[in-house]
Amino acid sequence: MASTSASAGDEGRESADWYFGTGIPQGTICGPSDTFGNQACFRKNGDQWFVYDGSEDLLSPEAEWQNRLAYDNGNTWQNSPIYRSGSCENLWPAGNWGVCNKDYYESSSLNKIGGHGSQVRFRLCPNRDFCSGWSGWIDNNG
Repeated sequence: MASTSASAGDEGRESADWYFGTGIPQGTICGPSDTFGNQACFRKNGDQWFVYDGSEDLLSPEAEWQNRLAYDNGNTWQNSPIYRSGSCENLWPAGNWGVCNKDYYESSSLNKIGGHGSQVRFRLCPNRDFCSGWSGWIDNNG
């Protein structure tokens, strides 16, 4: 689905909906799992974040994300300020995936600063006090 009206208004911590699937969701780009078995993944086609809770530790893992916009033809990127940021927190019991739905600009859509498209990056946070390093930037051309 091409995004034509992505908006900056859904920043912040979001509680994930239950994902009715087993194994890593198809078509996702995932970061490595941590020592607790938690994992965060992004699906371009649908602009979805998936977070797996792999431990009975009573903590709620989350995917922290950032979104930046392209200037002109997508070869130059807006690094500061970041256009949008937030997180997808899995509050479901251990052994389950949570999913958050977003709406980011696609490479086929004119974005807020006059370019085409956007990129996202993410990191896994097994708890609010510790996060992994950021992934590389991912073109959102799903």
